[in-house]
Amino acid sequence: ARRMGNTVTTTRALGELLSDEAGAHAGLLVSGLGMDSRAVAPGHVFVAVPGAKVDGIRFARAAAEAGAAVVVGEAERPADLPEAVPYVRVADVRRTLALAAARWTPRQPGTIAAVTGTSGKSSVADFTRQIWTALGREAASVGTL
Repeated sequence: ARRMGNTVTTTRALGELLSDEAGAHAGLLVSGLGMDSRAVAPGHVFVAVPGAKVDGIRFARAAAEAGAAVVVGEAERPADLPEAVPYVRVADVRRTLALAAARWTPRQPGTIAAVTGTSGKSSVADFTRQIWTALGREAASVGTL
């Protein structure tokens, strides 16, 4: 991670995120990962996920114009994707995205508790957090998402 002004930027090699699928682009440094071309920032990996109505590959050029460092997808390389932007073709883009996201943010809680119901959820969540904290466990409570 490096600090740029008030922002901390993390970079990873594409090979860390995609393993063997990165091929010749394994050493390429990237600064983010996403599947929404409208949210792509310079240095990000754009993962073109096929949807029920529209295939994300249609937005590969827009992602490249927004600064995507590389595009990942299942389809053939889009004809309108600039040659300067690497394209990595994978067999299962959803699996690739899930694994890459897990590698990007590897630390996940060992235990997660979800509280549902009509009333008392906040109290139960707060009591659970307090009990776990009292027992010496790291604990946090997130409200309605």
